[in-house]
Amino acid sequence: MSQQSLFDSEPESDRRRIDLPDAELDFYPSAFSTAEADQHFELLRRDTPWRHDQILIHGKRIPLPRLQAWYADADVPLIYSGMRIAPLAITTPLDAIRKRVLDLTGLSFNGVLVTLYRDGNDSVGWHSDDEAEFGPDPVIGSVSFGHARDFILKHRYRADLAPVKCPLTHGSVLLMGPGSQTRWAHQLPKRKRITEARINLTLRNVFAR
Repeated sequence: MSQQSLFDSEPESDRRRIDLPDAELDFYPSAFSTAEADQHFELLRRDTPWRHDQILIHGKRIPLPRLQAWYADADVPLIYSGMRIAPLAITTPLDAIRKRVLDLTGLSFNGVLVTLYRDGNDSVGWHSDDEAEFGPDPVIGSVSFGHARDFILKHRYRADLAPVKCPLTHGSVLLMGPGSQTRWAHQLPKRKRITEARINLTLRNVFAR
């Protein structure tokens, strides 16, 4: 089978609504076949110009515990935690992934942050993607390739609600809908026993300031 026909295969419609008060969260566990997911993982790991960025915390520059790259349709930088990352042009494989998310959800996005978690020591702490350039109530599509990792959410204002855990598996898509950034925070915690890598793509709409 050719690479192009692999990318163009039809997605499975297996949407599962995750119960999340005050927000919408949809999970597509088989958005990509195993063969598609394997191929996307290998291409992204090999061809992405990975950056090891630093964030500003209490006046000090701290290396992120992960690698990343920012792609966008227009000259729109990604700005957060004291960083300003100029965009790379969307590649053909990334555009194919973005089209799959469009086919599944009906939503289009103009940028994608590609992140490599090299093993279980790489992580991202509690945060919400609520920066002004993402709009007043951001919707984000999260695509996972590689080793499954736990994605955990907690409500920002209601201590009575228990955290929600969603394992993000190889070839899955998680759509974080309205309320997911304004009312919830999320993290990908360290898992010391994991030795395999995971690649995550967060598809966003970014508006120039």
